[in-house]
Amino acid sequence: MKLPRRRLLQHGGATGALWLGAAGRARGTEPRSELLADPKRIVSLPEGFEYRILTRGGDRMDDGYRMPDRPDAMGVFAGPDRRLTLMRNHEVPGVRRWGPYFPDQAPPPEAWDPEAYGGVTRTIVDSDTLRVEHSNLVLTGTHWNCAGGLSPWGWLSCEEMFSERHGFVFLCPHTAARVTRPRPIAAYGHFRH
Repeated sequence: MKLPRRRLLQHGGATGALWLGAAGRARGTEPRSELLADPKRIVSLPEGFEYRILTRGGDRMDDGYRMPDRPDAMGVFAGPDRRLTLMRNHEVPGVRRWGPYFPDQAPPPEAWDPEAYGGVTRTIVDSDTLRVEHSNLVLTGTHWNCAGGLSPWGWLSCEEMFSERHGFVFLCPHTAARVTRPRPIAAYGHFRH
């Protein structure tokens, strides 16, 4: 299913608007009209465009984890029954309060590093109503998940940090309804991605 750029910007929420706006600038395109100041001071858009907030950092997800702060690279996979799967990196450094755990939660056994709080979340959205139907943590225990990309096998999440334990690209299944065991891709190297 193809989702036209204008439809996503008109109905896709602030996340999609910010992502596509950045993509347009990267290709050297100029905006079609001036940006109108947003009275809520969240995101300014051209006349005729709107945004909708799908989730916020700190929200409780359906799996009981906290929606992490600092969203970064993201991508959308088309799903069955006109559902969209939004995969989002969270560029969290070593700050627990920005990560996926509430104060009384311990990291799950699937955490790559229990002292790291970055990772990837998955949000399922109805493409007609933009109602969030499900949200969950997919990858946790990583640092500075910055770059990412769609692949035929799922979402690729890259750590923009290098240490003995960090500096990998992880494959995250976009079909995972719960946190998964981390899958670093050794062939993509061990460095700051």
